Amino acid sequence: MISQNYRSATLSAAVVLACLWIAVAKDWYLDLPGDYCRIRRPTTCCPGRDDSCTMPILDTICYCDMFCNRTNSEDCCPDFWDHCLGVRRPPSPEPVIQSHCYHGGNSYNVGQKIKKNCNMCECRHTTSEKFEFVCEDKPCLIQPNLIETVNQGDYG
Repeated sequence: MISQNYRSATLSAAVVLACLWIAVAKDWYLDLPGDYCRIRRPTTCCPGRDDSCTMPILDTICYCDMFCNRTNSEDCCPDFWDHCLGVRRPPSPEPVIQSHCYHGGNSYNVGQKIKKNCNMCECRHTTSEKFEFVCEDKPCLIQPNLIETVNQGDYG
């Protein structure tokens, strides 16, 4: 009984891992530059579904058969659409870059200034993908706990 449960658990874990691998790895080589179907011989593109119509890519293979002409085609060679069908695939979308700084739940545009304690801060584009406040570095005495201590003291 333990052996059967162990096998079942192992099989379930293997199926989950395989699904995760497919989900993560499916688009890894779609944008690899190079000629795959274009240099395949004796024919470059094969009709129908042909499991021998392949080319090496990284440490696996990709396909140049017309079965790639379907919605779910992650195993097709990167140049299949362009070479075999004469269709340019749309480029991958550019990553979205936030072009604002955020502070206290508010959004600020580049160039806008806020005051943090006694320092002025300006929203700036600091790196290619990063926007953040750049602040003056003046020593501030505006610390609520310090003010409270000073105000509660008996100095006289």
